[in-house]
Amino acid sequence: METGCRVVRGPDWKWGNQDGSEGHVGTVVVVGKTGSVSSPDKTVVVQWDGGTRTNYRCGYQGAFDLCLFDNGPVGVIHNNVSCNECKKQSIEGMRWECADCLNYNLCTSCYMNDKHSLEHGFNRIEARGKPGVYIGRRLGKCKVEAKGIFCGAQVTRGPDWDWGNQDGGEGSVGQVLDVRGWETESFQSVACVMWKPMSTNVYRVGHKGKVDLTCISEGSGGFYYKNHLPKLGQKPESLIIPSTSSAASSAGSVDNSVNFEVGEGVRVLLDVTTLKDIQEGHGGWNDKMEEVIGLVGTVHRITERGDVRVQYPGFANRWTFHPASLTKVEEFRINDKVSIIKDQALLKKLQVGHGEWTDSMAVALGKVGKVLKIYSDGDIRVAVADHAWTFNSAVLVKEESAATPSGYDPQSTSQRGQVELQGILQPSSSSSSSSASQQNHHDNLTAEERRQSQQLQTEIDQSLRSLLDHLRINSSTDIGSMIISEAGQGNVEQLKDLFRAHPDKVDVVRSDKTALQIASHQGLTAVVELLNQFGADINLQDSEGDTALHYAAFGNQPTTAATLLKGGADGNRLNKNKCSPLHVAVNKGFTDVVKTFLSCSCNVNAQDSYGDTVLHDAIAKDFADIVELLINFRGIDLSIKNKRGFNCLHHAALKGNARAASLIVQKSPELMNSAKEDGFSALHLASLNGHYNVVECLVQARSLSEVDIRNGRQQTPLLLAVDKRHVTIAKLLLENGANVNAQDDVGDSPLHVVVMYHSLKFGGNNAAKKELPPSEPTFAITKLLMEHDADLTLLNKHGKTPVQLCRDPRLREILLPNGVAEDDATPKKSQTSNGASPHASSSSSSGVSMETGRKCRVCDLPANATFSPCGHLVACMDCAPMLKKCFLCKAVVESFAEVHQGGDSVECVVCSDEPPSVKFEPCGHMIVCEGCATRMKKCLKCKKVIEKKISSGKKATAKPAELSENDEKYLETLHSLLSLQAHVREIEDANMCAICLEKPRNMAFLCGHGTCVECATTLEVCPMCRKPITKKITLFN
Repeated sequence: METGCRVVRGPDWKWGNQDGSEGHVGTVVVVGKTGSVSSPDKTVVVQWDGGTRTNYRCGYQGAFDLCLFDNGPVGVIHNNVSCNECKKQSIEGMRWECADCLNYNLCTSCYMNDKHSLEHGFNRIEARGKPGVYIGRRLGKCKVEAKGIFCGAQVTRGPDWDWGNQDGGEGSVGQVLDVRGWETESFQSVACVMWKPMSTNVYRVGHKGKVDLTCISEGSGGFYYKNHLPKLGQKPESLIIPSTSSAASSAGSVDNSVNFEVGEGVRVLLDVTTLKDIQEGHGGWNDKMEEVIGLVGTVHRITERGDVRVQYPGFANRWTFHPASLTKVEEFRINDKVSIIKDQALLKKLQVGHGEWTDSMAVALGKVGKVLKIYSDGDIRVAVADHAWTFNSAVLVKEESAATPSGYDPQSTSQRGQVELQGILQPSSSSSSSSASQQNHHDNLTAEERRQSQQLQTEIDQSLRSLLDHLRINSSTDIGSMIISEAGQGNVEQLKDLFRAHPDKVDVVRSDKTALQIASHQGLTAVVELLNQFGADINLQDSEGDTALHYAAFGNQPTTAATLLKGGADGNRLNKNKCSPLHVAVNKGFTDVVKTFLSCSCNVNAQDSYGDTVLHDAIAKDFADIVELLINFRGIDLSIKNKRGFNCLHHAALKGNARAASLIVQKSPELMNSAKEDGFSALHLASLNGHYNVVECLVQARSLSEVDIRNGRQQTPLLLAVDKRHVTIAKLLLENGANVNAQDDVGDSPLHVVVMYHSLKFGGNNAAKKELPPSEPTFAITKLLMEHDADLTLLNKHGKTPVQLCRDPRLREILLPNGVAEDDATPKKSQTSNGASPHASSSSSSGVSMETGRKCRVCDLPANATFSPCGHLVACMDCAPMLKKCFLCKAVVESFAEVHQGGDSVECVVCSDEPPSVKFEPCGHMIVCEGCATRMKKCLKCKKVIEKKISSGKKATAKPAELSENDEKYLETLHSLLSLQAHVREIEDANMCAICLEKPRNMAFLCGHGTCVECATTLEVCPMCRKPITKKITLFN
């Protein structure tokens, strides 16, 4: 059982519809362990596709609640075995072998879809090396439909979701397009999901035991034979593969009287010459087969010719043998009768490392002896006549009469021990008479003498064990593996003996690890000290560059780490990712190990391959205790920037770590105004990413920081907060003195920004049809800005005010409540203050004309409106209604009058058929006839919204609610341009390298993220999701 297996309910199910009903599929996420209260041994925890998660019995109390539906997600594959139906190479998951046909295999999909004859019996093979289980025919058997996360299912984010808002946000629903494997690691273990709008990615459904999705509408996974699935947790039964005798006979198979079973232990006891001869036509001969003579192997399968395919531990290849060349490995017991093989040359070879060969053994060849003792390594102590030797079990053959008679009284411990010791220490022919005399003397011993004899025997047994250990240590063929094993188990005394015999093996490497690295990870301090005494290289690195100190950090072993540092370990040694042991301890959150490293003054300013210091990592992981330790540590440099240009305060602001930000500001207040290369300060980053607590921390220290600090695009924190609709942060900044009218590099104020966003998203002719709650952030922010005296007259570099960009009448009501203050929307190009006052100016039109040059200060058209009471001529009749104060003297304008320069219009400007007869209020223009005025919403001359229409003294008509068609087209064009600009900016940002933020992203990783080629060169882990980079794909535009 492994995490990641896909399961369905099994034969002992009694839990109702916890799984969602019969056929619903789940994933094993936890395998029970001995001693666990929540998940004891022989139980598992299953995450069902429908969302339920609980534990079930897999042999616990003899019950099996689950069946194994698919073990492909844990990486099971049958290499070089193809499906005979779909032709897929290397069957993934369980293999189904026809018992009636020669070498005919099906994958699970083909088997469950009734490929091949239903009347043929099949063997189910769960994994490579496991025995096949005969399950019979499919004909007439019951099938159940599998349901869950399959193609067509609708899903939402699940319990292991770790992908941010990749799905579009909490509650988003996606559709499964297909279920596939993850490269060569696992199979049918990830689901490809399409989210709205058209965002597609793959998510784990069993891969590495994780489930990223929850099914809300299941898809169909086809049908399966319920009774043909294995019970989860039940060991596969041994099965004699059904013989295909008729075909085998014709193919020249042998008539083997020995029935070998899959999974059974066998060995070859023939000499090389005989084996070569017998192998002719039965797998042939390979010189490497000589290496396995005498070794114990496992029967993998029986071929169609009746030959036996054997797998040997430690060998990649399987060998095919004539069955007559194999001998079953017998299970020996004490007092069993065994015979020793007659071939002296073969026995000499097999004895190497197993008791060795002595010339006195020649007398035992072909003789029958008795088993005295069975050692843990499999060697057997055998007494033959009056001698005792240790033999390799491969040279022994169990006699048929091996069973000990019930009335047999075995030798006493004393006798047996004396024979054993004699066989080892005195392997000579003279020992026969000595043994006989000892036996005769033993029969005449008194009780006291027997006690002394037993005491002596105990001492002899101890000496014997010591001697046997010595022989084993000095004759083993793989001392390195033994050293690694003993080190991992903490066996100090055994290691001492090994190192005394093999002092050159202290740094031996097995599976890319040394004994010191393993002991360090396990926290075996006594072993570490011993290895140091014997001269182990304390700074030796594995293939990833990790030293023993890295391993101690990985294993959360502070005491061992301290021992290594005292023994001379380099605490600042970097691995291939440029991570120091301190980096490892910080990333794992092991506070005690971090304290140990800090107490030894390890470098806290070391940077990894991303340029991150240990403080960057601690802030990102939000390990509060470690953050405080590091910030308060002497010698730490808080201004160090990583490869993305973030110092530690920037990083805290980016990640929303308010505690870290507060501590950093207290220690290094000068970092408050420190900016990245793009001009972003910590306050910018916190405001942009919506981290209220960090913003609050930073503005409380505003005496040290500029609340209106600008970035490279002249944006203030307020502009960024408004751009992302962070209402509470915008309010906080305004309350702390942020400039409500600050403009960025394109002249947009916060009011421009919020109005443009709202217009692009909700504006247009159908805006009124879109229901929006009063709490809509754009409404809230607009009200907030207006309450803080946002200027409606500010022009951006496109020459537009916020009001001119507004397309939604609901937002316009906030900007211009009750139709009042429309004057505030007057564009301001400049403001001149010359100290003039109402009393210092002439009231004559001529005087004003001379003073101003008759140019409107707003639109540059001829000025033809005089203000009262000041009398200045500074605006045209089109612009005058919008002005509350005179440009020159700042006096309040009570009224204005037109200076006629060419007479009124004599015809309607629209139809040119009728004279103008309708006057618009509040602008006062009369430019259209009654027929054309009916559909007018804005004055065509001044572009002001028409509130009243007065026709020939008749009652004024109601205020229109909509814009004119011409103006609507104008605004549509404007907003199309703004929308295009926004999309271009988004595309540029999306295609920019996330590390350098300068070059285009032209290198992709299998996780879906990417960087530029230059930054990707040194990367081994994705900087976004931290997954290992297994492949780099160049993107071409």
